[in-house]
Amino acid sequence: MIVSALPTPGFLVALLLAAVMGAVSGYFGWRWFLYEPPPEPQFVQLIPDKPLPPPPTMLGKPGPAFELPDPDGGLRTLSEWSGKVVVVNFWATWCAPCREEMPLLAQLQRDYGASGLQVVGLAMDDMAAVRQFATEFAIEFPLLVGQEAVMKITRSYGNRIGALPYTAVLDRTGHLAYLKAGIIADEALRSVLTGLL
Repeated sequence: MIVSALPTPGFLVALLLAAVMGAVSGYFGWRWFLYEPPPEPQFVQLIPDKPLPPPPTMLGKPGPAFELPDPDGGLRTLSEWSGKVVVVNFWATWCAPCREEMPLLAQLQRDYGASGLQVVGLAMDDMAAVRQFATEFAIEFPLLVGQEAVMKITRSYGNRIGALPYTAVLDRTGHLAYLKAGIIADEALRSVLTGLL
């Protein structure tokens, strides 16, 4: 009796299937081994045509207090500028529209500082980057720094989606008079300030 040494068609199909499954498993195993998770997201940099506006119900309410370090290592609080009109600007060194706003904020401080204006920048950033930025661009108004702390503060100011830049203006009594998500317009902000100073 002669026994055939050739495999049956069913055996060949099973063998082929096993080879394919092994190759697919090996490929995905290799990809898993090489996988690197994406970096932790920073703050949302928002530059849409129509950013989500702050809640209008916040206007007229007291500006939430905060305490943050400055690049020199000192702790600064909102209460330091009690009795002044305060522009609180939330920004970051890595945010292009934030950087675009900085010359305007510096000019506003020069133009209205003697009349009782105080610009304060709250950076969602690290200390070294803010220190370098302040030196490079000769920023003369206070820059305070934090990561999660600034994120929490900006949300308490009505910044519901973490937009950067974000600007709040407090009147001399410490109440919110103006809120703006996204880049500010020179004329609009000057109009608000001249009405408060």
